[in-house]
Amino acid sequence: MKMLVSRVCHFSFLFNMIKLQATGLLRLNSLRPLSLFSPSLINSGKILRSYSTSRKSTNFNLDLAGLLADLYVPPNNPPSWFTNPKQRWTILKRNLQTLGINTYAAIKLRKDIGRDLFMPLEWKELAIILYTRTNECFAKRDSQNLQKITSRWVYGPLSDRMKQLSSSHEYSWKLLKLNKRPKVISMLPLALPNEPLHYVQVVYRFDSMQRLSKLDLKTKEIDSQDRRVVDNIAFLFDVDKNPIEGRLIGSLFETPPQAPMPDANSMASSRAEAMRAMSVRGDIFRPEPEYMTIKSE
Repeated sequence: MKMLVSRVCHFSFLFNMIKLQATGLLRLNSLRPLSLFSPSLINSGKILRSYSTSRKSTNFNLDLAGLLADLYVPPNNPPSWFTNPKQRWTILKRNLQTLGINTYAAIKLRKDIGRDLFMPLEWKELAIILYTRTNECFAKRDSQNLQKITSRWVYGPLSDRMKQLSSSHEYSWKLLKLNKRPKVISMLPLALPNEPLHYVQVVYRFDSMQRLSKLDLKTKEIDSQDRRVVDNIAFLFDVDKNPIEGRLIGSLFETPPQAPMPDANSMASSRAEAMRAMSVRGDIFRPEPEYMTIKSE
């Protein structure tokens, strides 16, 4: 319980930094494993639900959402018990600790938000749509549609990266398959003071096979590369809208076992630092940190 209370984050600081009308936010971590996956809605563009919206809406703009701090992300390929039992034990303890906190928070979230609004399957389906379309828009240099599905902290860095793409080539991106069902890393309800709960931030792990094709406009030759990609992508959903609305707001890297646990309560000391932090995590194509490319001893 103490660990859960310690992870109440500083969204009031974020809202003050970007000069919103709200004075703060409360966020709690939760996790609900997903047992179903339906790819039929990837191209639908809408996620519908049976109940009608009747609660008072807030004026928070999803375009302003970003990741201020790192969260714990378990390693996708942990070392074996035989090669590195110390690190494996550390990972196990952290996973159990996080699972306990998230399980308690998930129960509390469902109670606070209500069964009608607690729709993790729909959030996951919309996340797949946003993830797919973000990559497609980037490859096609479609900045207009990219702006509609990502927050400004993602749109800005990706727009800069678009300008670096070769003008003598056309690019296309395709999701070949999901190797695994997207896994929930964290689920964070965001509640404005004295307001009903409207927003949920969810981080999913996407393990997929992707194809990037490059067409040479002069020679008409096509170079295609298939590769496995594992991304930890964060989204913010307005669960009170029908259909549900959401934005892709950034990405996170794995937490190495030799590193300390990320402090979700760490606070930027200035508005400029907060904006830089959200912009850095919003660049979902940024290079991996050095510890991701070095083999652990």
